[in-house]
Amino acid sequence: MAPLIVGRAVSSAVTLAAAGLMRRKLGGERPAYAMSVAAGVLDSVANLLFLLAARTGDLAVVTVVTALYPAGTVLLARGVLAERIHRGQLVGLGAAAVAVSLLALA
Repeated sequence: MAPLIVGRAVSSAVTLAAAGLMRRKLGGERPAYAMSVAAGVLDSVANLLFLLAARTGDLAVVTVVTALYPAGTVLLARGVLAERIHRGQLVGLGAAAVAVSLLALA
């Protein structure tokens, strides 16, 4: 768990330093602090949960489920942005769901 904390601290420090240096070039709009904090917290929780799952769970299932993150992106684009899901994407989502189900049963 220590590498996760150190990695998160270093990436946060670099990002804050870059934002501080670029503050004038970023414009006069008020930054979305709440959304930034929420994204950071969710990212950290996701990394922690992956670390715990990789340590205690079946690694084959954990890696397959983790590899499905593009499916979440497609579904969020549909739900939030009302984007259309094309036939190839639907086939891919369906195949991924079947594969994860079969893997969980094995």
